[in-house]
Amino acid sequence: MTLIFRLMAAGLLMSLPLLQPLSARQVMETSRILVLYSQDKAHPAHELTDRGIRSALRSNALFDVQLYDEYLDVSRFSGHANAHAFAEYLRRKYAGIKIDIIITVYPPAAEFLLREEINVFPGTPIVANQVSRAYAANLNQYPPPRPITGTITGDNAAAVLDAAFQMRPGTKHVALVGGTAPDNIHAEQVVRKGLEPYLEKLELIDLTQMPMEEILSRVGSLPPDAIILYAGLFSDGTGRNFVPRDALSDISRAANAPVFGLYESFLGYGIVGGRLVSWEQIGREAAAIALRIMGGEPPASIPFGGEQAYVDAFDWRELKRWDIPESTLPPGSEIRYRAPSVWEEHRKAIIGAIALIMFEGFLILGLVINLRRRRLAEQSLGESEARLSLAAASANLGMWSISVDSGQVWVTDKIRELFDFPPHEELHFESFLGRIHPEDRERVHRTLEQASQSGEYIAIDFRVLGAGGTVRWIASRCRLQKTTAGKPSSMMGVSADISDRKTTEETLRRQEKDLSKLTGRIIYAQEEELRRLSRELHDDLTQRLAALALDAAVIEQQINPVQPQVVKDLKDLRTNLAEVADEVHDLSRQLHPSILDDLGLVQAVQAERAAFSKKTGIALSFTPDAIPDSLPQQLALCLYRVIREGLQNIAKHSQATAASIKLQGLSDGIRLLIQDKGIGFDPKAVKKKAGIGLSSMRERIRLLNGTISFKSQPGQGTEIQVFIPLGGGHDQAKAADSRRP
Repeated sequence: MTLIFRLMAAGLLMSLPLLQPLSARQVMETSRILVLYSQDKAHPAHELTDRGIRSALRSNALFDVQLYDEYLDVSRFSGHANAHAFAEYLRRKYAGIKIDIIITVYPPAAEFLLREEINVFPGTPIVANQVSRAYAANLNQYPPPRPITGTITGDNAAAVLDAAFQMRPGTKHVALVGGTAPDNIHAEQVVRKGLEPYLEKLELIDLTQMPMEEILSRVGSLPPDAIILYAGLFSDGTGRNFVPRDALSDISRAANAPVFGLYESFLGYGIVGGRLVSWEQIGREAAAIALRIMGGEPPASIPFGGEQAYVDAFDWRELKRWDIPESTLPPGSEIRYRAPSVWEEHRKAIIGAIALIMFEGFLILGLVINLRRRRLAEQSLGESEARLSLAAASANLGMWSISVDSGQVWVTDKIRELFDFPPHEELHFESFLGRIHPEDRERVHRTLEQASQSGEYIAIDFRVLGAGGTVRWIASRCRLQKTTAGKPSSMMGVSADISDRKTTEETLRRQEKDLSKLTGRIIYAQEEELRRLSRELHDDLTQRLAALALDAAVIEQQINPVQPQVVKDLKDLRTNLAEVADEVHDLSRQLHPSILDDLGLVQAVQAERAAFSKKTGIALSFTPDAIPDSLPQQLALCLYRVIREGLQNIAKHSQATAASIKLQGLSDGIRLLIQDKGIGFDPKAVKKKAGIGLSSMRERIRLLNGTISFKSQPGQGTEIQVFIPLGGGHDQAKAADSRRP
């Protein structure tokens, strides 16, 4: 045993050097990275680069990275004075923070750090991201001790041009568009470098550093065998600032030739496509290099990356615009923004609509069956009441009398039959109580005592147990009789067998409950489908209509101005498309208010108030008071639907110029008040012929155990009061649960 323990101890000691590094590696080392962008924060390429950097850093398991972002905004704030001021700002801001690595985006940010007179963050390794190959070669010659590596972009210029000439084989002119900002000049140099091998066969039309108005004019009158190369435009020849993608959209709309560019962020804004720089992918590569440096690799030993940060992508709309066959594209190319077929675009909506129709068909069938049963039950109840009336008319009711003083009882044979008494048995008040069902006995006794003291006419229904254990329902109507002196003498009354009526009433209550559940399911299914249809209309159809309107505008600009009727027709088409898009958007909001799910009832009503006033011109005020931040979904939706129905009635019928909505949170529920100063109406007449809207309001509120009332008079406006208790949505919740498998 001693030998075994010694061997185990030796093995444990030998394993300690291996276990200790493993434990140390489990604690992530904290590193700080500063990302210095050349342009402002709103630059789309910077946003994509930031997404790639953060994605790569989040996925690493070795370092706890704290990321800092700064923006030079050189297109608006250039010059040595601004650079020195920004350097001083960085020194003060990061005086107590050790930055381990700096990732720069675009050459101006790297130039800022490398200036000797700036000297901010001395000795910190730099990952110069998104620079040209020539600029990277210059950085590699930078003397120590400043360690630098990075990523290269722009090597795709030749690939983009090759694809362009493959798609447009007859090209003889290339128009180069660029701006005056440092980044524009850098991108222009990259494009010019890629153009050099082709300039013997092509004529270069230089549209760089011009005012935007002149650029738009020139690109609209290019030769038919021309293409346009867009290098980016932060600022034009007059110093006017632009967002490059917005400037590209304007240039593409004005151009009479296809536009090509180097960057994926331009796709969808007017370029045809090609082998494009992916800012997000190149951001990942820059972050990967930074992680290698943090892992101990010297920057000088890490070659410049960026070779994989490209995508072969094309805009289907631009291919169609310039009649470019897809067969001319490079193999494996990705085609984006392809217009889907009607089935592809609305497949879910079509399938959902068919499913909804079938589901509602079954629900309607069940509703019809229940309504038929209810009519039969009501008919049976009416026949039972007719029989009771006939019995009373023919004096075939059981009659009885109880003496107040002695308790002696007088009864007819019908009473003996109803209570199952033998023909000659002597009866007392206790005899009757003994026949009454134990659950009803105390109630009947107490009611008779109260009637004997008050002298009021009473009506009471109770159950009677027969000799064989049978149960029979009895309806009794009685009144206290008094002597001429006003002293109580006896209690006299009549009784009848109402067992059939009670059975019918129980059947009605059960069917009414089933009908209520069915109604709740229909409303729940309707709201769920309206929510889905609203999302489909908003996310798909509205965007498609907007795209069609944009296409119509593009075609309008391409039509020869000497055809005024065609131009007018296109303008009308674009206007109609925009109106249809707005109407579809409004329809989406009417089907289901997504703001209700996202921001709550108060914000949804605020939006409805603004839309109502804008549409109708009626001044509408909304006063919320102590509304909880979180309301049950069914309660909030019910109140919203009631408010919408009330506003529709105001718009259609009230002729009011002003209205108000008050929503008040109470300790036990929510109170709603809708008022208008219109022409009013007769509530009795409306109650007799209430439309679907008012019936829907009542049914929704009833399902939540709430109450609704209408107060109105002709010429004095209308008031709708609603109260819904908190936690009152049990019926709908049960209906929703019953739908689930």
